[in-house]
Amino acid sequence: MSTTAIATPAREFRQPSPTLSHSRTRIWTGRILRGLAALFLLFDSGMKLVKPPFVVQASAQMGYPESSIAGIGVALLACTFCT
Repeated sequence: MSTTAIATPAREFRQPSPTLSHSRTRIWTGRILRGLAALFLLFDSGMKLVKPPFVVQASAQMGYPESSIAGIGVALLACTFCT
């Protein structure tokens, strides 16, 4: 009884096409958008840690007790810095 190996086609390694390379504009657009998102999250976590009245009121309207606002702010701050 003879055994034959089944040949599988090798995957080609493709070099990125020069026309598909990232332009400086795309790179900077991504950096700016990522920075704006990070600034928003930092601002939001700071407001939750300071707890001005409008944040407490808005959180209460969403169903979160006032005692949980600082914990949410700390978690948000940690998640922002870890990414």
